[in-house]
Amino acid sequence: SSDVCSFDLPPSAGVEGDPVKLAIQRTQNFHNRKIGLVSTPTIAEMSPIEDWYGRMDQRRYWVPCPHCGVHQVLRWEQVKWDKGPAGGHLPATARYECEACGGAIHDRDKPGILAAGEWRAEGPFAGKAGFHISALYSPWVRFAQLAEDWCAIQEKRDRVGLKEFINLKLGDPWVEGHDALDVEYLERRREH
Repeated sequence: SSDVCSFDLPPSAGVEGDPVKLAIQRTQNFHNRKIGLVSTPTIAEMSPIEDWYGRMDQRRYWVPCPHCGVHQVLRWEQVKWDKGPAGGHLPATARYECEACGGAIHDRDKPGILAAGEWRAEGPFAGKAGFHISALYSPWVRFAQLAEDWCAIQEKRDRVGLKEFINLKLGDPWVEGHDALDVEYLERRREH
């Protein structure tokens, strides 16, 4: 068998063309070939891995809330944390808020919800399965660490850091011209 990995390669492998298609072509002599394209996306509508994922059945991992049992895909928008008396962010208080009941899902809940989760396809299966998952699911990455990283990026107005967070932590493509800056930062900068 043969495996192929894509790391958002250049559009051409010299004069031979698309490096992913070239690698897939080179597996044709194996009757039991398995091809895996594994990467994080880069820029939206320019990322080869995003394009390949769009051609597949687009599976996401649905986990149940430990409070109400409603299955959901973990999304960054549902990670919440408290603020201190002076309004400063307290990323150490980060937790995931169930989109159905509002119950707090903590890092200690991850093993249970991950074990009870299931892959669900958002598109029809046409012979190719595609999987998306983010750092929110990782039993080794705490919600507090992600919140801390996010707050640091927002505080510095770090556009490159924001792109890296979206690509590498959330596994989503970067949308050019979409700078999701913290509204509070802009309010602090306002002048009369």
